[in-house]
Amino acid sequence: MPNRNASQMKPELIEPSRVFVLYENAAAREHALRATRDLAIAHWWSFARLAGSPRAAEDASSKAATADMVVFAITPAGDLPGEIKLWIETWISRRSEREGVIVGLVSRRESPGEIACLKEIYLRHTAHRAGMDYLSHVQRSPAMILPDSLDSCKERERRISSVLDDILHSGLTPPAVRL
Repeated sequence: MPNRNASQMKPELIEPSRVFVLYENAAAREHALRATRDLAIAHWWSFARLAGSPRAAEDASSKAATADMVVFAITPAGDLPGEIKLWIETWISRRSEREGVIVGLVSRRESPGEIACLKEIYLRHTAHRAGMDYLSHVQRSPAMILPDSLDSCKERERRISSVLDDILHSGLTPPAVRL
């Protein structure tokens, strides 16, 4: 098998089921659709859907707790509703020590020196408490698992590469070492 250097290797993409988007309203959802066009996303939830159904909130909480990326598509006005904050506290308590990213997508035109809104401040503090990174936008390139992250190492230890498979099934015994 030919040796490939790091520049020739393809990045590991985040699976669509590992990206969760919660949007405040239709305008924020449209903004999120434009910002996340490079990502395949399986889970889209509205604030209204979470607030209207305890069962939906529980299902969404389970999905967000296992997501690699949780995107909040929000408007800059006001603060997050109490039921959304309670929902956030529920799923971050389930994450354990999993790495991940919270993305705060505010649907507005950015200007230099603009002050963060209350929602962004809350999400940034939440990410810190949950041991997650916080981003204010989604990367234009496909999202990647960090190659040296703990989650990446755990994933690689479960895989058997073709080289390891050849070694395991070669039938050769290692030479005896004499001391």
